[in-house]
Amino acid sequence: NMALCSYLKKGSDHDLEWLLDNLYTIEGKMNKESEEEEVDEVEKAVLLYNIALVHFQTKNFDKAVVILEKLFKLIEPLEECLVYKICFLLVECYLSTYQTEGAAIVVYYLDKQMAAKSTDSEMHKARMHQYKTRLFAQQKCLKACKREIKNVLSVSGTTASSLFLKSEFEYLRNNFKKSCKLLNSAPKSCPSKEHIPTLYYNNFGCMHFKMKKYNLGVLYLSQALEANTKAVKAAPQGCNSTMYSINHHYQILYNYGIVLLHAGQPKAAFNCLSQAATVYSRNPRLWLRIAECAIGVVKQSQENEQIQNCKSSTVKAIVGSGIYRKTILNTNFQNHPKKCRSVDVV
Repeated sequence: NMALCSYLKKGSDHDLEWLLDNLYTIEGKMNKESEEEEVDEVEKAVLLYNIALVHFQTKNFDKAVVILEKLFKLIEPLEECLVYKICFLLVECYLSTYQTEGAAIVVYYLDKQMAAKSTDSEMHKARMHQYKTRLFAQQKCLKACKREIKNVLSVSGTTASSLFLKSEFEYLRNNFKKSCKLLNSAPKSCPSKEHIPTLYYNNFGCMHFKMKKYNLGVLYLSQALEANTKAVKAAPQGCNSTMYSINHHYQILYNYGIVLLHAGQPKAAFNCLSQAATVYSRNPRLWLRIAECAIGVVKQSQENEQIQNCKSSTVKAIVGSGIYRKTILNTNFQNHPKKCRSVDVV
């Protein structure tokens, strides 16, 4: 508690890495005590949850998942409030790393818990509907996704998050006109402190990619990166958890890299996807795309080298100088490959 209070103290210079070091120090002390006396794992649940939460805030999803999966196995004796926090954070981690199977297990467990109790708050129900919508969207279960979006709108109303979810649903249905309309009608502010312009430009970039307008997609995603940088710089000073929560840098980089690859810029795409791999290392499609970038870079260099060779082989000699300079072509130019013959000689 002292570590958390010190971190949250107004004007504190401490960052999340400092907090994480302190929490791990406390865990080390508890592990030493457990060697001498029997310390139940349940007693460390709050501490482990806080460590997982810091990892989530700093985008270390893999480390957060390892801790939360451990807590999920011994969830029964925990307090109800802590159970919901652990489950919601675990679902968020799974969805952020596109592990739909794990997310489905936790959502099913929460569904059973909420069905058994009629006293759950509207906030918990609204959150569950949003998680189900995101899960079904990732699984491409459009019928189930449509049903959950209706539930989200009935519980939450036309908030920015609900309209963005509905826009994503229309995007999956290839109804881009309606998806654009929903994005444009979304409120410019969000209670969850999300930076709407960042998400707006990111979604528009993905939409133009789906429409095979790759250069427009590159433009919108570059604007999303700029908006994200501005939002991070404008975050309140003294408590950088807000800065981490609104930072979508790696997610945008992943999208940006994919669009750059399709726009014929494999080298730039490789740089973006390599950075995104530090966060989304469990995504197999990411590694396939990085391999495509490497192949594309080699292919481009070979094509450029071939064009240069073709140009040099078409010229037999250069005579004269200045305005009297003349180029003499090889007599066997017609025997060159088609790709070489298509090169214009100036």
